[in-house]
Amino acid sequence: MGKHFDGLDVIRSILALLVASGHFFLWNGISTVVPASFFLSVDFFFVLSGFVLTQSVVYDRECNPKWFMAKFALRRLFRLYPLYLTVLLLTLCAVFLKFGASAVTPRQILTSVALLQGVIPDNSGVPIYADTPVGIGWSVSVELWVSLSFFGMIFLLRRRTRLLALFSAATVACSLLLMISFSPNIMNVNMQGLLSVLSFGAIRGFLGLAAGALTFLLFEKLKEVSLASYQYTLLECGFIILIPLIYLKFCEYERKGEYIFPVIAMACILLVTIQRGFISNSMYTARLSWFREISYSIYLVHPIGIFFFRQMHWSFTMVSAAFYLFLVVIMAVIAHRLIEKPGIALGKRLLSIYFN
Repeated sequence: MGKHFDGLDVIRSILALLVASGHFFLWNGISTVVPASFFLSVDFFFVLSGFVLTQSVVYDRECNPKWFMAKFALRRLFRLYPLYLTVLLLTLCAVFLKFGASAVTPRQILTSVALLQGVIPDNSGVPIYADTPVGIGWSVSVELWVSLSFFGMIFLLRRRTRLLALFSAATVACSLLLMISFSPNIMNVNMQGLLSVLSFGAIRGFLGLAAGALTFLLFEKLKEVSLASYQYTLLECGFIILIPLIYLKFCEYERKGEYIFPVIAMACILLVTIQRGFISNSMYTARLSWFREISYSIYLVHPIGIFFFRQMHWSFTMVSAAFYLFLVVIMAVIAHRLIEKPGIALGKRLLSIYFN
């Protein structure tokens, strides 16, 4: 197995909180507090998954080719599904109590249970649970099903670096071409379909995962580059300054600039994983260990916090947002310890029983 990069988990948790903040205001009609491009955090998640999972596949020396897909699928399923199933059941109960059993169609229930809502095109409109954990679960759906097909190819090419790079670059190019040519709303597309065959969310998934695979290949080439610590720190500071400039120049005023975000995510991951600058090194402190673990829980439980605020009829202000984020973090810690972590452990036990 490859190296685990704690700094990447810190960034993932920070971006999960950014998504939670963006939805807190945007879902309640306030679009002037958090930049609208907060949704691009999901594309960072895809790129990061591509990087981490490509490393895992390439460095897995013990994997029997006969059982790779089964083991990979089980790992992803037990990583993603236990917490998702919990919030799905809570969401359906809330929807049924508030709107009645007919509020959600059988097709929506079936696709949600099977975690297919992110890959099956749906141009019929926004489902009633769009601003719930099930609605944002479209990206979890992509993480599961698109990963299965993409990393099957990565596994076949894992010993052929040039072909792996070519396949990843071609996937990035094709995905970008489809997005640029046909996307109805630049990068902010999820379940809308392309020719009723593939969702744009799935295309975003292929784009991000392939960009992550390329990032891993670049990391393998760059990790031995000899630069002093202060030089890496200068690069990190320059990157931090560059991000708002890019946003102001492209994303805010010319939304087609959203297409460059996977490249920004790639650069960010490379800087953090090389881990030779002051900023990236500071992310590896043991004091942040709890925070590094809860990004997925933050992402899935934060709509529950928004639902709570709505039920209490509290105002959506900067002060209430701070309390809301505190509440989300507490819920995420509980969800991680009681549901997410035991689910991962159960998956590992089953893998050890059936594949050893």
